[in-house]
Amino acid sequence: MDNPRTAASRCLTVSCWTLMPSRNLFCRHCLDAHKASLLSREECAASYERPRRIRTQRGSEREPCVLARSSGRCERPAYGGGLCRTHYFRWRRRPDQQVSVKEWLATTTAEPLEAKPTCVVRGCANQRVISGLCNTHLQSWEREKRAGATRDPEQWARQAANRLLTNQFSLRDLAEPVRWEFLYGLQQRDARGGVIEPVAARQLARRLEEVPSLLAVDVEGIVKQHNLTSLIREVVRALRRAALSFRGLEPTDVDSWDLGWLDLRSSALGGRRHRPGQVDASAIRQQWFREVIKSWATSVSLDSGKFKRVFTACVVASDALHARPGRGQDYTKLRFADMQAVFTAMSRIRRTTDDELASRSWRQHSFGCFLEIVDFGRKTDMLPGMPGSFDRDKTLVLPPEETTEDAASRAVPEPVIAQLDAHLALMGAAFSYGELARADIELMMQTAYLVLRDTGRRPIEVASLRLKCLETRGDENTLVWDNCETRGAPSGAGV
Repeated sequence: MDNPRTAASRCLTVSCWTLMPSRNLFCRHCLDAHKASLLSREECAASYERPRRIRTQRGSEREPCVLARSSGRCERPAYGGGLCRTHYFRWRRRPDQQVSVKEWLATTTAEPLEAKPTCVVRGCANQRVISGLCNTHLQSWEREKRAGATRDPEQWARQAANRLLTNQFSLRDLAEPVRWEFLYGLQQRDARGGVIEPVAARQLARRLEEVPSLLAVDVEGIVKQHNLTSLIREVVRALRRAALSFRGLEPTDVDSWDLGWLDLRSSALGGRRHRPGQVDASAIRQQWFREVIKSWATSVSLDSGKFKRVFTACVVASDALHARPGRGQDYTKLRFADMQAVFTAMSRIRRTTDDELASRSWRQHSFGCFLEIVDFGRKTDMLPGMPGSFDRDKTLVLPPEETTEDAASRAVPEPVIAQLDAHLALMGAAFSYGELARADIELMMQTAYLVLRDTGRRPIEVASLRLKCLETRGDENTLVWDNCETRGAPSGAGV
């Protein structure tokens, strides 16, 4: 409680003890008081005094009895008038009923009493009063007994042990292996700086009461609530990694790699990746290939996006090698034909969204990702004897994409062109351009529009036209323009 690593906290009001499941919240009583006042949230939290009758924290033990001697102070909790139950009733039986507690303390021969054993309700540290119950639980038992609850205080105490405060959770009802597994997972969450939510931990513990071990639990099926799913995922991931370590294995020694174990950077979180994510390493069919990727992933500082792109490209390359003679299992026998097969597979990569061919840049980048892994294997001496012919070559480059200039998705609709043509005289009428006269500005803007309309060039290409941009051959005029998109040589278009 009030620990920055725990979600539970006291009510925002400084004089209130009520426990809240999250921080910076008013309890219901203080929230009503804040709404009724004219104070700001901060002023109300700092100045509002909760009434004394409801200021003592529920379930907490009161201050010790005020009776004190040279041997020490009475250790039993105050019951009335600052006195414990025994001393209070002794004071009530005083001969002179006009004597106050203070006067009685000065003359009485009563001695301080030792503390009683703790309450029989498991987890309660308060002292017993009657029937093995502390004062708080005694009042609850008597209230529920009048409503028909069991009259056996010990049986009632076993039921009351499950009633926890907002900042508490219990693992006592879990199977012993699950109890230790859950506790270990919470310790790992705390070690990485994660916040512990007692309410979430309590709710999750209820759902795990019949589970024999968290290592066999269906993480996605056991809970549907977001914060509980997040908690069980992290706990189970911590256990699985510990289980691998116990067996002397690294996270990459198994087929399913957890991305949270690879120490990847997370640009979204500004630190290291902790969110769950899996890749199936068995999709890399060649053992040597998988070992190089494993070494690369654990020795090069990467972000999650980079790793996923490279791994996806390597899966395509692995499939291509698997289709070749020898299945690509012996890297010392790979030749240029095998590299060509990989390049061909990369050139045919399609988008998963619409099954259309991926962009040229994406396909070429994927091939570069594969070459990066091969280069890493050579530099780290993981691939001794790999033939030099299995390497990059200047012929393995995708041809430039042919762009369709009049693609319907980019063309201005005909009704819009007709509307612009109808108002051609207005173009440039309310536009200033340096010291040019109004008529010159209008002529310039109208001319630019006509060139855009009749040649289909982009605005940047029209704006960069040279002074002498027309070539005339016979009766034909050709517009000479620079292809800014492909950065090629000057091109021409009939006008």
